Amino acid sequence: MTNSHAHSTTKNMLTVEELQSASLFDLLLLADLYEIPPAPAPNLILTLSQLSDPDPGDLPLGSGLNDVTFSSTTSLRLILTEINLPTPAQAAIVRATLRGKLSSDPKLKYFQRRLVVLWEAVSLLKNALALLEQR
Repeated sequence: MTNSHAHSTTKNMLTVEELQSASLFDLLLLADLYEIPPAPAPNLILTLSQLSDPDPGDLPLGSGLNDVTFSSTTSLRLILTEINLPTPAQAAIVRATLRGKLSSDPKLKYFQRRLVVLWEAVSLLKNALALLEQR
């Protein structure tokens, strides 16, 4: 298996037999391609084989990525409600701050930066909710 072959495996994953007969170098190339931490060859073979034929039983809930619960998304919605939307004056301050207009007064500068953090948090939370609610 050459480096170009390693890249072609993104469409057609290798079988367990092919992985077992691959050299350690080739296994490490594949691991690097999929950003799998280096490990002894048997562990790499196991991990790489799960890419080609994932068994839901091998990916138990509570391990790795898990879907969120309704109460978790409700909590995110509560955070959005708590942050609220900016007033027109706050929105203007955020836009000015994003354009590099910072007050020379340290307290006002902190206030400006805090408004921007909240503004960005609202955007990220809305995006997160939209992604998590996709079914």
